[in-house]
Amino acid sequence: MHSSDQSRRPRPGTSRPGGRGDGPEIAIVGAGIGGLALARALRQRGIASTVYERTARFDRIGSGINVSPNATAALAGLGVLPAVRRHASLPGSWRNYDAGTGELRHEFPLGRSAATAYGQPFIQMHRGDLHAALSAAVPAGSVRLGKRLVGLDDRGERIGLRFQDGSTAEADLVVGADGIRSRVRAELFGPDEPTFTGRVAYRDVIPTEGLDIAGLDDFAKWWGEDRHIVLYFINGGREIYYVTSVPEDEWTDESWSAHGDPAELRAAFADFPEPVRRVLGHGTRTYKWALCDRPPMDSWGRGRVVLLGDACHPMVPYMAQGAAMALEDAVLLGRALAESPDDPDRALADYQATRIPRTAWMQTESHKNTFMREAGPVAAVYGYDPWTAELTRATPVPPMPEESLS
Repeated sequence: MHSSDQSRRPRPGTSRPGGRGDGPEIAIVGAGIGGLALARALRQRGIASTVYERTARFDRIGSGINVSPNATAALAGLGVLPAVRRHASLPGSWRNYDAGTGELRHEFPLGRSAATAYGQPFIQMHRGDLHAALSAAVPAGSVRLGKRLVGLDDRGERIGLRFQDGSTAEADLVVGADGIRSRVRAELFGPDEPTFTGRVAYRDVIPTEGLDIAGLDDFAKWWGEDRHIVLYFINGGREIYYVTSVPEDEWTDESWSAHGDPAELRAAFADFPEPVRRVLGHGTRTYKWALCDRPPMDSWGRGRVVLLGDACHPMVPYMAQGAAMALEDAVLLGRALAESPDDPDRALADYQATRIPRTAWMQTESHKNTFMREAGPVAAVYGYDPWTAELTRATPVPPMPEESLS
């Protein structure tokens, strides 16, 4: 076991020029929240990285995000929390209602109470604003857009990356932060499909202009017998976000940009209390997203290729911890590489030994969909600070066989 103390948290904004240093050259596949956070964490430690993103541009799709104290702790150490808070809302509490009776079943205090208890605030915001803040903290030249990975090649001490546009790259270490349908994961462990849960999520961000917000909680979850909906304000109250979970057997599109039918959405919640129907009646569009996950993994990598975020521990969003886990991963992987600069095999083993137990537990808890319905393991979730958590020492995994890479 090896533990870190508060002194190991980097000062916001510190790095060597250009993010270059004497450590390994790292390729990060995927410029989502986890990939950008890792690039920032490495830059603070003077470790070189290049981020390869398959899309040609970043789109601000209508989605809110809960940034719980364990996630804001990560952002604070990365030096981006002040920028993030400019676009955030600070809920006073999380209220949980029985959708059939309208009864308040459980209320969990947030606001100053959460900040005092866990050291950082619980905030809510547009996912695009969080992504933009992380993107601004990474040098633009280190992010390569339009680079869809098609293969990895073992070249001894170096890993080759091949992209759909015909270009190639090399790195000492590759991190797959490329989501639930990770190409890096497929290269390591073979192709497979995530498990469709039989449920879909409708979601969108709605401007509050013209919406009667009287009686609306700043953060509420309405629990029905076989479905639920979460409502909360973002962007300083100028917008309200909703996300649902509804049973449906046929829709399996995981795209965050696929449109659903607002009439179907309103019909699915027609018997829910008036505040829910009022918000859904105000929207003119909706996005529809198939909820998929995978079981926990025993290993996230082979050799000098490793996974991060949804690529290795996708989870249903019922605890709002998907992005938080990716942020925690980024901080701990950055710490592991910084503490073993001459031994990346040790660093990757320590990273996995530290993160796999926590994320496996989080995946299991999220799948239950009971968090906050009654009192639950809140401190275990929110009280984790990735900058000061123990970094577990582990035995490095064996080198990756050449046939493991195409």
